[in-house]
Amino acid sequence: MLLILRITLLLLVGFAQVRADETVAPEKGAAPQKTAAPLELPRREGVPVVVLEGTPAEIGTAMGSLLAQRIDSLWERYVKPISDVSGGPDRLIKASLEMDAHVPERFREEMKAFAKAAAFPYDKILTANAFPDIYRKGSCSAFAASGSATKEGKPLLARNLDFFGNGVLEKTGIAIVFKPDRLKPFVAVTWPGFSGVLSGMNGDGLCCAVQEVRTGKVTTSGMPSIFLFRRVLEEASTLDEALAILEKSAKVAGNNLIIVDSDGRAAVAELGPGHFRVRRAEEGMVFSTNHHRIGLPRILRCRRYKKFEAFAEEKAGSIDLDSLKEILDSVNQGMITLQSMIFEPAELRIHLATGTTPSSRAEYKVLDFAKDLAGD
Repeated sequence: MLLILRITLLLLVGFAQVRADETVAPEKGAAPQKTAAPLELPRREGVPVVVLEGTPAEIGTAMGSLLAQRIDSLWERYVKPISDVSGGPDRLIKASLEMDAHVPERFREEMKAFAKAAAFPYDKILTANAFPDIYRKGSCSAFAASGSATKEGKPLLARNLDFFGNGVLEKTGIAIVFKPDRLKPFVAVTWPGFSGVLSGMNGDGLCCAVQEVRTGKVTTSGMPSIFLFRRVLEEASTLDEALAILEKSAKVAGNNLIIVDSDGRAAVAELGPGHFRVRRAEEGMVFSTNHHRIGLPRILRCRRYKKFEAFAEEKAGSIDLDSLKEILDSVNQGMITLQSMIFEPAELRIHLATGTTPSSRAEYKVLDFAKDLAGD
C-alpha cells in the first residue's frame, strides 16, 4: 500500500520528484493552495532541504508549488523594503527585464513554470535572480586549500556569505538539490526564489562560491551572474572546464568566483564586463574577498584578505575543518555574515552554519549530498 501511494504521488508531479523525505509537490501546473503559513519543508540536521528533478518546466512547477508563500513573503518583507534605497522595486524590475533576452531558454522556462505554479509574477522571479547584480551590497570571503596545504590532503572550500539580511535572510536560507534532465546534478545553498547559484557543488565535486566586486560598471547585456554560475555547475566537471565557460560568456557585473574541483585544482576567476582574469592556487591555497587583484594599477587594501594571507602562511600543511571555521569567524562581518560553509568536494559534503548572525559563530550542521548527487 505504501509503495502504491509513493508511485501515485510521483506521477502527480510528472516525474518531477521533490524528494523531500515524505513531501511531494502538487500536481504539475496546478495552482498552489493559499494557506496562512508556508508549506513545511523537510529538514536535514535542522536545515530545510528540497530535492527537485526533471525538465525545466517540471522543476519550476515543483519549486513554485513548494515555495509560493516563501517567495511572496521574501518579496514583501525583504526586496521591496531594501530596494527603496536604490530607486525602489520598479527600477530593479526594469533592469532585470533588460537581461531577460540573454537568459538561456531552459532557465526562462523554469522561471515561467515557477511563476505559474506560485501564482507570482514572472518579472519578480527574474528580478530575484538578477538582484545580486543590480543591488550591489555583497561583501563575502572565501578560502580554498588542497593537497599539501591540508592536513589530510583533501580539497576544502570555506566561505562566508556577507549581505544585508535585514532580519529576514539570515532566517530563511535553504538548500536546493537540482537534478535537471541531461545535465549535472548540483546543490545550491540559497534562498527561495533563486534558480541560480551563489554557493554550490555538483555531482562531480566541482564547487564554487561568489564574492561580489563593487568596482567597475554593471551592464544588463547578459544573463544574471548567478545563472552563469549555475551553468558552470550544470556543465563542468573540472576547474579548467569551468574557466572555459566563464571566459566565453558575457559578464554583467564585477565578481570573484572561487572554484575548486574534486582533484584539488583551485582558482579565483576575476570577472566583469569585458574582464576575465584567473588567479590559480599557489602551494595548494587561493583566497578571495571583494576586489580584483590582477592587472590593476592599484589594489585596494582589505583587512579580511590580510588575515587570509597570515592564515595561509601560518597554517599551510595543517589546514582542516576546525582551522577553517576559525578563520571564517575571524573575518566575519557581524550582522551581515548570513551563511558560513565549508565544502568537502571529494565527499560531496557541506558543513553549514546559518540561522543567526554572525553565522560563523553558529553551530555547523553536516549535510551529506552523496546520494542526492549520485547519477541514477
